[in-house]
Amino acid sequence: MYDYPKLKKDISNTGVGILELSNTTKEYIRELNKISFKNRITFNGNLYFVLTDVPLPANHRTLISKLKEKIIDINETIEGKDITYRFRDHHNLENPDGVSWNFYGAYEKLTILRKWLVDNYKKSIFQMWYEIPLQNIINPSGVDVTKIHQELTKIYLELYGDLEEVQNFGKEYNPEESLQQTFRIQVYEEGCFIEPHRDGGVGHCAMVLYTNEDYVEGKGGELVCIDTKGKEITVPPTIGTLAIIDFKKDPSHAVNVVKEKDWMRTVIGCWWPAHQVSY
Repeated sequence: MYDYPKLKKDISNTGVGILELSNTTKEYIRELNKISFKNRITFNGNLYFVLTDVPLPANHRTLISKLKEKIIDINETIEGKDITYRFRDHHNLENPDGVSWNFYGAYEKLTILRKWLVDNYKKSIFQMWYEIPLQNIINPSGVDVTKIHQELTKIYLELYGDLEEVQNFGKEYNPEESLQQTFRIQVYEEGCFIEPHRDGGVGHCAMVLYTNEDYVEGKGGELVCIDTKGKEITVPPTIGTLAIIDFKKDPSHAVNVVKEKDWMRTVIGCWWPAHQVSY
């Protein structure tokens, strides 16, 4: 169904492959789009952001102090599920304040926190967006996310199935095994972005599947890759477009800031091989 020889050649040459998925898969995505991402963020998602520098400079410690004060203020003055948080520091385990943060709570409260961060500390932020684990969406309204994951699994095995370490994964789709990996919806709103970076050394590849039916040029949220030849590849977030970023080639990539007010840029992220956990 897909032109795998061309896709493999593109990945080998540039580290980036772009694929337009089938109409069937697009229908699965449209079913997923019918759920309320705002409710899902409140129920089992979070607002995620990463500070720019490691270890944290003094101005970041000031940010963190004011951030905690802002959370207390939001929780005390606005009704709804309180914001809680945890930090994850992948680079400096002795750092008591953390570098990457997850904020949990009511979507309305997280939105206020997101806007406050963008308005006051955008230059201190490396990336920011909401994330919702797709494993936890159990067919809420006829949605079967395993069908989307099954399609991504097939593509992954076509591209990387000859590798010795992939042989044990098997050629048959097994949702009980396959879903034990990072498989999530990422939601970007006004001010959300990812700075240019590389992900080499964390697995074989990342698959980024775009789900928006309402994207138009100017809203922002485009994926921008710099391939191994120095060429810029821009991928607009339109439904059914799959971008594959190969970690061996390790091209630099970023997400342009979302400019549109009251618009959600939504994308399914999947990291391979199975059981690979990415930040």
